[in-house]
Amino acid sequence: NAAASGDQLVLNFTRPTSVHIVDATGKVLATGRQDSTLTLSGESPYQIRLDDATAVSLSLNSEQISLSPYTVNGKAEFRLSR
Repeated sequence: NAAASGDQLVLNFTRPTSVHIVDATGKVLATGRQDSTLTLSGESPYQIRLDDATAVSLSLNSEQISLSPYTVNGKAEFRLSR
C-alpha cells in the first residue's frame, strides 16, 4: 500500500484559504480553496503554498509544524520534508 509507506500531511483551517500542495513525485495533492481538514498522503518533500498561512495549522506524520518561519505578509511558500 503506497499510502502507508508515504508521509501523512494534515492541514486544519480556521477560515477558507487557497492552497497548492505537490509531493516529491510532482503529484498535485491539493489545490484551490480549502476550508475543512485535509488529510493527504504522498512522498516528501512537499512543495507547499498557503495564501493565508495564519488560517492553517499543519502537521506532518502527527508532528505539529510551525508555519511562522515560512510566513511573509501572511503567505507561506516552502518545502517540507520529514
